[in-house]
Amino acid sequence: MPVIIIVFGLALLMLIGLVVLVFIILCKPDKDEYDEDSMEEGQAFPGLSKNPELASALQKSFANQVQMVTSTMDRENYMFECLTCHLIQMGENMAYSDNTCPHCGTTMDRD
Repeated sequence: MPVIIIVFGLALLMLIGLVVLVFIILCKPDKDEYDEDSMEEGQAFPGLSKNPELASALQKSFANQVQMVTSTMDRENYMFECLTCHLIQMGENMAYSDNTCPHCGTTMDRD
């Protein structure tokens, strides 16, 4: 009988502690939260301005993606940049049923 009382007492104590913890977490003001109206123009992503290496790497990545898409979609000198596209053209790999490459999504022109 005393063991049951101890177990229920501990369970009740844990429940009260959990409720208090949830209350503290939910009611604590978030100091990191920013207000869009109070932010300066061009500061939509303050984390990028604090890390110039990351911003530079992202810009290079976007530039490389644009270059890749433009070179892939250039119809005059149409050359596949994707290895899977080459394999599909050689007949070693299969395209999706709508004739697109499963890796890059390029529409394949079959003869």
